[in-house]
Amino acid sequence: MKALTPALLAENDPKGYGPLRESIARYLRITRGIQCETSQIVVTTGIRHAIDLVSRTLIGNETAYYVEDPGYKGLTPLLRAVEDRIVYIPTDEEGFSVSDAEPYGRPGVVYVTPAHQAPLGVTMSIDRRSQLLSWAAARDIWIVEDDYDSEFSYGLSPLPALKAIDREDRVIHCGSFNKSLFPSLRIGYMVVPDAIRGRVIEVRSAAGRSNSIVEQVALASYINDGDFARHLRSSRDEYMRRRDRLLAELRHALGEKLRISGEHAGFHFILWLPAESDEGHLVDCLRRDGVYVEGLNEFARGRRCPPALVVGYASLRYDRISDTARCIANALLVSWA
Repeated sequence: MKALTPALLAENDPKGYGPLRESIARYLRITRGIQCETSQIVVTTGIRHAIDLVSRTLIGNETAYYVEDPGYKGLTPLLRAVEDRIVYIPTDEEGFSVSDAEPYGRPGVVYVTPAHQAPLGVTMSIDRRSQLLSWAAARDIWIVEDDYDSEFSYGLSPLPALKAIDREDRVIHCGSFNKSLFPSLRIGYMVVPDAIRGRVIEVRSAAGRSNSIVEQVALASYINDGDFARHLRSSRDEYMRRRDRLLAELRHALGEKLRISGEHAGFHFILWLPAESDEGHLVDCLRRDGVYVEGLNEFARGRRCPPALVVGYASLRYDRISDTARCIANALLVSWA
Protein backbone atom coordinates (compact mmCIF):
# COMPACT_ATOMS: atom_id res chain seq x y z
CA MET A 1 0.00 0.00 0.00
CA LYS A 2 1.19 3.52 -0.74
CA ALA A 3 3.06 5.13 2.15
CA LEU A 4 0.81 7.37 4.22
CA THR A 5 2.84 10.56 4.17
CA PRO A 6 1.88 13.66 6.21
CA ALA A 7 0.78 15.36 2.99
CA LEU A 8 -1.45 12.44 2.05
CA LEU A 9 -2.98 12.27 5.54
CA ALA A 10 -3.83 15.97 5.27
CA GLU A 11 -5.62 15.51 1.93
CA ASN A 12 -9.26 16.59 2.08
CA ASP A 13 -10.56 16.62 -1.49
CA PRO A 14 -14.39 16.56 -1.22
CA LYS A 15 -14.52 14.37 -4.35
CA GLY A 16 -12.42 11.70 -2.61
CA TYR A 17 -8.93 10.24 -3.03
CA GLY A 18 -7.90 10.64 -6.69
CA PRO A 19 -6.33 7.20 -7.26
CA LEU A 20 -9.40 5.52 -5.71
CA ARG A 21 -11.72 7.47 -8.02
CA GLU A 22 -9.54 6.40 -10.94
CA SER A 23 -9.80 2.76 -9.83
CA ILE A 24 -13.59 3.03 -9.47
CA ALA A 25 -13.96 4.61 -12.93
CA ARG A 26 -11.90 1.82 -14.51
CA TYR A 27 -13.88 -0.84 -12.60
CA LEU A 28 -17.21 0.63 -13.80
CA ARG A 29 -16.05 0.79 -17.40
CA ILE A 30 -15.12 -2.91 -17.32
CA THR A 31 -17.94 -4.36 -15.22
CA ARG A 32 -20.94 -2.07 -15.74
CA GLY A 33 -20.32 -0.67 -19.22
CA ILE A 34 -20.25 2.94 -17.97
CA GLN A 35 -17.86 5.06 -20.04
CA CYS A 36 -16.96 7.37 -17.17
CA GLU A 37 -13.85 9.32 -16.26
CA THR A 38 -12.17 9.90 -12.91
CA SER A 39 -13.49 13.47 -12.85
CA GLN A 40 -17.09 12.17 -12.79
CA ILE A 41 -16.61 10.07 -9.63
CA VAL A 42 -17.48 11.39 -6.17
CA VAL A 43 -16.64 9.16 -3.20
CA THR A 44 -19.36 8.82 -0.53
CA THR A 45 -19.84 6.84 2.66
CA GLY A 46 -22.42 4.66 0.91
CA ILE A 47 -25.58 4.75 -1.21
CA ARG A 48 -27.67 6.38 1.53
CA HIS A 49 -25.13 9.21 1.64
CA ALA A 50 -25.35 9.54 -2.14
CA ILE A 51 -29.16 9.74 -2.01
CA ASP A 52 -28.93 12.36 0.72
CA LEU A 53 -26.50 14.43 -1.38
CA VAL A 54 -28.83 14.24 -4.39
CA SER A 55 -31.79 15.30 -2.26
CA ARG A 56 -29.94 18.25 -0.76
CA THR A 57 -28.68 19.31 -4.18
CA LEU A 58 -31.75 18.89 -6.38
CA ILE A 59 -34.89 19.00 -4.28
CA GLY A 60 -36.52 22.44 -4.15
CA ASN A 61 -39.93 23.68 -3.11
CA GLU A 62 -41.59 22.58 -6.34
CA THR A 63 -39.80 19.34 -7.24
CA ALA A 64 -41.10 15.81 -6.75
CA TYR A 65 -39.45 12.53 -5.78
CA TYR A 66 -40.65 9.47 -7.73
CA VAL A 67 -39.97 6.16 -5.99
CA GLU A 68 -40.61 2.48 -6.64
CA ASP A 69 -43.51 0.82 -4.84
CA PRO A 70 -42.79 -1.56 -3.24
CA GLY A 71 -39.30 -0.19 -2.77
CA TYR A 72 -36.27 0.32 -0.58
CA LYS A 73 -37.41 0.84 3.04
CA GLY A 74 -34.41 2.96 3.95
CA LEU A 75 -35.40 5.65 1.46
CA THR A 76 -38.35 7.09 3.37
CA PRO A 77 -36.36 8.51 6.33
CA LEU A 78 -34.04 10.26 3.86
CA LEU A 79 -36.98 12.02 2.21
CA ARG A 80 -38.88 13.30 5.24
CA ALA A 81 -38.32 16.90 4.15
CA VAL A 82 -40.22 16.23 0.90
CA GLU A 83 -42.70 13.67 2.19
CA ASP A 84 -45.67 15.57 0.76
CA ARG A 85 -44.09 15.45 -2.71
CA ILE A 86 -43.21 11.75 -2.88
CA VAL A 87 -44.97 9.98 -5.76
CA TYR A 88 -45.16 6.19 -5.39
CA ILE A 89 -44.95 4.40 -8.75
CA PRO A 90 -45.87 0.68 -8.99
CA THR A 91 -43.24 -1.84 -10.00
CA ASP A 92 -44.15 -4.76 -12.25
CA GLU A 93 -42.29 -7.70 -13.80
CA GLU A 94 -40.15 -5.31 -15.91
CA GLY A 95 -39.34 -2.85 -13.16
CA PHE A 96 -40.43 0.76 -12.56
CA SER A 97 -43.74 1.22 -14.41
CA VAL A 98 -43.20 4.18 -16.72
CA SER A 99 -46.81 3.96 -17.95
CA ASP A 100 -47.99 4.61 -14.38
CA ALA A 101 -45.54 7.51 -14.12
CA GLU A 102 -46.60 9.08 -17.45
CA PRO A 103 -49.44 11.21 -16.00
CA TYR A 104 -46.96 12.99 -13.73
CA GLY A 105 -44.96 15.81 -15.25
CA ARG A 106 -43.48 17.56 -12.25
CA PRO A 107 -39.67 18.00 -12.45
CA GLY A 108 -37.65 16.24 -9.79
CA VAL A 109 -35.82 13.01 -9.06
CA VAL A 110 -36.71 9.36 -9.68
CA TYR A 111 -35.08 6.60 -7.63
CA VAL A 112 -34.78 3.13 -9.21
CA THR A 113 -32.99 -0.19 -8.64
CA PRO A 114 -32.81 -1.55 -12.22
CA ALA A 115 -30.36 -4.44 -11.77
CA HIS A 116 -32.27 -6.27 -9.02
CA GLN A 117 -35.29 -4.33 -7.83
CA ALA A 118 -35.48 -3.92 -4.07
CA PRO A 119 -37.37 -5.92 -2.88
CA LEU A 120 -39.08 -7.75 -5.80
CA GLY A 121 -35.80 -8.83 -7.39
CA VAL A 122 -36.93 -8.20 -11.00
CA THR A 123 -34.46 -6.84 -13.55
CA MET A 124 -35.58 -3.80 -15.53
CA SER A 125 -35.89 -4.72 -19.20
CA ILE A 126 -34.01 -2.87 -21.94
CA ASP A 127 -37.27 -1.47 -23.36
CA ARG A 128 -38.34 -0.23 -19.94
CA ARG A 129 -34.95 1.42 -19.41
CA SER A 130 -35.32 3.29 -22.69
CA GLN A 131 -38.84 4.38 -21.73
CA LEU A 132 -37.61 5.59 -18.34
CA LEU A 133 -34.80 7.63 -19.89
CA SER A 134 -37.16 9.24 -22.41
CA TRP A 135 -39.79 10.04 -19.77
CA ALA A 136 -37.19 11.60 -17.45
CA ALA A 137 -35.56 13.68 -20.20
CA ALA A 138 -38.92 15.06 -21.37
CA ARG A 139 -39.89 16.17 -17.87
CA ASP A 140 -36.58 17.46 -16.47
CA ILE A 141 -36.28 14.56 -14.04
CA TRP A 142 -32.96 13.27 -12.73
CA ILE A 143 -32.54 9.50 -12.26
CA VAL A 144 -30.82 7.99 -9.23
CA GLU A 145 -29.67 4.48 -10.17
CA ASP A 146 -29.03 2.41 -7.03
CA ASP A 147 -26.75 -0.42 -8.18
CA TYR A 148 -26.61 -1.98 -4.73
CA ASP A 149 -26.00 -5.66 -5.57
CA SER A 150 -25.22 -5.92 -9.30
CA GLU A 151 -21.95 -7.76 -8.56
CA PHE A 152 -23.95 -10.76 -7.34
CA SER A 153 -25.57 -12.32 -10.39
CA TYR A 154 -25.71 -16.13 -10.37
CA GLY A 155 -26.74 -16.99 -13.90
CA LEU A 156 -26.10 -14.84 -16.92
CA SER A 157 -23.99 -11.73 -16.65
CA PRO A 158 -26.02 -8.73 -15.49
CA LEU A 159 -27.22 -6.18 -18.01
CA PRO A 160 -25.05 -3.07 -18.36
CA ALA A 161 -26.01 -0.33 -15.95
CA LEU A 162 -28.76 2.15 -16.82
CA LYS A 163 -26.04 4.80 -16.83
CA ALA A 164 -24.33 2.91 -19.67
CA ILE A 165 -27.15 3.85 -22.08
CA ASP A 166 -27.73 7.35 -20.69
CA ARG A 167 -27.26 9.64 -23.70
CA GLU A 168 -28.72 12.72 -22.00
CA ASP A 169 -26.40 12.54 -18.93
CA ARG A 170 -29.34 12.48 -16.51
CA VAL A 171 -28.50 9.31 -14.54
CA ILE A 172 -26.70 9.55 -11.20
CA HIS A 173 -25.21 6.07 -10.79
CA CYS A 174 -24.65 5.04 -7.17
CA GLY A 175 -22.75 2.05 -5.80
CA SER A 176 -21.11 0.89 -2.60
CA PHE A 177 -18.39 -1.38 -1.29
CA ASN A 178 -20.18 -1.75 2.05
CA LYS A 179 -22.17 -4.81 0.96
CA SER A 180 -19.53 -6.41 -1.23
CA LEU A 181 -16.80 -6.04 1.43
CA PHE A 182 -18.02 -5.09 4.94
CA PRO A 183 -20.49 -2.51 6.33
CA SER A 184 -18.06 -0.58 8.54
CA LEU A 185 -15.86 0.28 5.54
CA ARG A 186 -18.24 3.17 4.74
CA ILE A 187 -17.09 3.78 1.16
CA GLY A 188 -19.42 4.21 -1.80
CA TYR A 189 -19.40 6.30 -4.96
CA MET A 190 -21.48 8.32 -7.40
CA VAL A 191 -21.07 8.91 -11.12
CA VAL A 192 -22.35 12.48 -11.29
CA PRO A 193 -23.59 14.22 -14.48
CA ASP A 194 -21.61 17.25 -15.62
CA ALA A 195 -24.49 19.71 -15.13
CA ILE A 196 -24.81 19.12 -11.38
CA ARG A 197 -21.35 17.89 -10.34
CA GLY A 198 -20.18 21.25 -9.04
CA ARG A 199 -23.28 21.64 -6.87
CA VAL A 200 -23.00 18.08 -5.52
CA ILE A 201 -19.36 18.66 -4.57
CA GLU A 202 -20.26 21.94 -2.83
CA VAL A 203 -22.95 20.19 -0.78
CA ARG A 204 -20.56 17.30 -0.06
CA SER A 205 -17.92 19.72 1.19
CA ALA A 206 -20.34 21.80 3.27
CA ALA A 207 -21.84 18.72 4.95
CA GLY A 208 -18.46 17.81 6.42
CA ARG A 209 -18.98 14.04 6.04
CA SER A 210 -15.75 12.68 4.64
CA ASN A 211 -14.11 9.29 4.23
CA SER A 212 -10.91 8.32 5.99
CA ILE A 213 -7.95 8.63 3.63
CA VAL A 214 -6.46 5.48 5.15
CA GLU A 215 -9.37 3.29 4.02
CA GLN A 216 -9.48 4.99 0.62
CA VAL A 217 -5.78 4.33 -0.02
CA ALA A 218 -6.17 0.72 1.11
CA LEU A 219 -9.23 0.14 -1.08
CA ALA A 220 -7.54 1.62 -4.16
CA SER A 221 -4.64 -0.80 -3.65
CA TYR A 222 -7.05 -3.71 -3.05
CA ILE A 223 -8.84 -3.02 -6.34
CA ASN A 224 -5.70 -2.38 -8.39
CA ASP A 225 -3.98 -5.55 -7.18
CA GLY A 226 -6.92 -7.68 -8.35
CA ASP A 227 -7.88 -8.71 -4.81
CA PHE A 228 -11.35 -7.15 -5.03
CA ALA A 229 -12.20 -9.12 -8.19
CA ARG A 230 -11.00 -12.34 -6.55
CA HIS A 231 -13.05 -11.55 -3.44
CA LEU A 232 -16.18 -11.02 -5.56
CA ARG A 233 -15.73 -14.35 -7.35
CA SER A 234 -15.34 -16.14 -4.03
CA SER A 235 -18.30 -14.33 -2.46
CA ARG A 236 -20.57 -15.06 -5.42
CA ASP A 237 -19.73 -18.75 -5.20
CA GLU A 238 -20.46 -18.82 -1.46
CA TYR A 239 -23.75 -16.90 -1.66
CA MET A 240 -24.90 -19.07 -4.57
CA ARG A 241 -24.06 -22.17 -2.52
CA ARG A 242 -26.20 -20.88 0.37
CA ARG A 243 -29.04 -19.88 -1.95
CA ASP A 244 -29.03 -23.27 -3.70
CA ARG A 245 -29.06 -25.18 -0.43
CA LEU A 246 -31.93 -23.13 0.99
CA LEU A 247 -34.00 -23.49 -2.18
CA ALA A 248 -33.32 -27.21 -2.40
CA GLU A 249 -34.47 -27.72 1.19
CA LEU A 250 -37.60 -25.63 0.64
CA ARG A 251 -38.45 -27.51 -2.57
CA HIS A 252 -38.02 -30.82 -0.79
CA ALA A 253 -40.40 -29.74 1.99
CA LEU A 254 -42.99 -27.82 -0.04
CA GLY A 255 -42.85 -29.37 -3.49
CA GLU A 256 -45.08 -27.70 -6.07
CA LYS A 257 -46.46 -25.31 -3.46
CA LEU A 258 -43.19 -23.38 -3.51
CA ARG A 259 -43.38 -20.24 -5.69
CA ILE A 260 -40.35 -17.97 -5.74
CA SER A 261 -38.93 -15.14 -7.84
CA GLY A 262 -35.94 -12.83 -7.85
CA GLU A 263 -33.52 -15.63 -6.97
CA HIS A 264 -31.23 -15.03 -9.96
CA ALA A 265 -29.20 -12.35 -8.21
CA GLY A 266 -28.55 -10.48 -4.99
CA PHE A 267 -28.95 -11.63 -1.40
CA HIS A 268 -32.65 -12.49 -1.17
CA PHE A 269 -35.62 -13.91 -3.05
CA ILE A 270 -39.40 -13.55 -2.85
CA LEU A 271 -41.44 -16.49 -1.55
CA TRP A 272 -45.01 -15.98 -2.72
CA LEU A 273 -47.90 -16.99 -0.46
CA PRO A 274 -51.47 -17.98 -1.30
CA ALA A 275 -53.76 -14.97 -1.69
CA GLU A 276 -55.59 -15.65 1.57
CA SER A 277 -52.40 -15.89 3.69
CA ASP A 278 -51.82 -13.65 6.69
CA GLU A 279 -48.39 -12.31 5.77
CA GLY A 280 -47.87 -10.38 9.01
CA HIS A 281 -48.77 -13.35 11.21
CA LEU A 282 -46.31 -15.60 9.37
CA VAL A 283 -43.54 -13.03 9.73
CA ASP A 284 -44.20 -12.71 13.47
CA CYS A 285 -44.27 -16.49 13.98
CA LEU A 286 -40.99 -17.01 12.13
CA ARG A 287 -39.25 -14.18 13.97
CA ARG A 288 -40.34 -15.65 17.30
CA ASP A 289 -38.68 -18.89 16.18
CA GLY A 290 -35.45 -17.03 15.40
CA VAL A 291 -35.89 -16.87 11.62
CA TYR A 292 -35.76 -13.29 10.39
CA VAL A 293 -37.84 -12.73 7.27
CA GLU A 294 -39.70 -9.64 6.10
CA GLY A 295 -43.16 -9.28 4.65
CA LEU A 296 -43.35 -7.86 1.15
CA ASN A 297 -45.93 -5.31 2.30
CA GLU A 298 -43.40 -3.85 4.75
CA PHE A 299 -41.80 -2.36 1.61
CA ALA A 300 -45.05 -1.02 0.10
CA ARG A 301 -46.32 2.50 0.61
CA GLY A 302 -49.06 3.47 -1.84
CA ARG A 303 -50.40 0.02 -2.72
CA ARG A 304 -51.24 -3.36 -1.24
CA CYS A 305 -49.09 -6.19 -2.62
CA PRO A 306 -49.99 -9.88 -2.78
CA PRO A 307 -48.76 -11.66 0.37
CA ALA A 308 -45.13 -12.80 0.19
CA LEU A 309 -42.00 -13.22 2.28
CA VAL A 310 -38.67 -11.56 1.54
CA VAL A 311 -36.16 -14.27 2.41
CA GLY A 312 -32.49 -13.34 2.77
CA TYR A 313 -29.74 -15.93 2.72
CA ALA A 314 -26.41 -14.05 2.61
CA SER A 315 -25.91 -14.09 6.38
CA LEU A 316 -27.15 -17.65 6.96
CA ARG A 317 -24.58 -20.07 8.33
CA TYR A 318 -24.38 -22.97 5.92
CA ASP A 319 -24.80 -25.55 8.69
CA ARG A 320 -28.01 -23.82 9.84
CA ILE A 321 -29.70 -23.62 6.44
CA SER A 322 -31.56 -26.93 6.79
CA ASP A 323 -33.03 -25.87 10.14
CA THR A 324 -34.01 -22.49 8.73
CA ALA A 325 -35.72 -24.08 5.71
CA ARG A 326 -37.54 -26.57 7.92
CA CYS A 327 -38.80 -23.78 10.17
CA ILE A 328 -40.08 -21.75 7.20
CA ALA A 329 -41.71 -24.79 5.60
CA ASN A 330 -43.43 -25.86 8.82
CA ALA A 331 -44.83 -22.37 9.40
CA LEU A 332 -46.16 -22.25 5.85
CA LEU A 333 -47.70 -25.70 5.98
CA VAL A 334 -49.47 -24.91 9.25
CA SER A 335 -50.85 -21.67 7.81
CA TRP A 336 -52.01 -23.42 4.65
CA ALA A 337 -53.69 -26.32 6.45
